[in-house]
Amino acid sequence: MREFCAVELIGGRESLREKGIEPGASGVLIAPVAGTESWIAVFFNPACVGDYAVTVVEERELKLLGRLPDEAVTEWKAIAERPEFFGHTAFIKLKFKEYDRVELVRDRPEYAREGVTRGMRGCV
Repeated sequence: MREFCAVELIGGRESLREKGIEPGASGVLIAPVAGTESWIAVFFNPACVGDYAVTVVEERELKLLGRLPDEAVTEWKAIAERPEFFGHTAFIKLKFKEYDRVELVRDRPEYAREGVTRGMRGCV
């Protein structure tokens, strides 16, 4: 395995599950951890576009999917240099999931402009 390869999580320690990272999660290797068979990797939240978690995983817990294209590697290098990048260590806990039925409980002017009022029901 090398930096900036796409991977899938096949193992699942309890510490990863607590962060919301389940087996089958897709990710990218960012950097090796010196002197170990571990990697710093970023995993993507399938339930929330744009959400991610950076964590350390052992190489034996990963399935290699392939190397990223050069354009993507350049983009990931720039992203990994951002100071806040490594601060995201767990997925956002969502109150709702896809296709949940919801009801609006509070009026707001921006909702009213769109014709949406308290008591209306919908689907996420």
